[in-house]
Amino acid sequence: MDNPKEFMDNTSETIDDFIISLADPQVQKDTKTLIILLEKISGFPPKIVAKGMIGFGTYTYKYASGHQGVSFLVGFAPRKNKFSLYLNTGHAAFTDELSKLGKYKSGKGCLYISKLSDINQDVLEILVRKSIDFIKTTYAPYNNF
Repeated sequence: MDNPKEFMDNTSETIDDFIISLADPQVQKDTKTLIILLEKISGFPPKIVAKGMIGFGTYTYKYASGHQGVSFLVGFAPRKNKFSLYLNTGHAAFTDELSKLGKYKSGKGCLYISKLSDINQDVLEILVRKSIDFIKTTYAPYNNF
């Protein structure tokens, strides 16, 4: 995310073309469902960004080190065997919700799920809302939310 323009504007691919390019019909269906959910929660339309990611909204971040950049408020990427959901808080803030989410794995800033039927989508909605609230609170000085 070092070059905001490159990260957020590197493709002209449409959402429909991207979904059609996904080989598995279940992945296509889950992708459409996630798009509807994340657009509703974020209030921003989906946009294809770098590396096959779908992002919603943008914000500028700046760390104490002085490093800064631009990213999406929330996003996801349908990968070969899983969905990577990009949430922007430490997982410690999600302890209660994660215990109710269902089948997932986690990494730094990501949740990995195989398919939407493995998780509780109401809990996912809470996680996404908390993530967006965290971003809006943490990075308010650099943004006009």
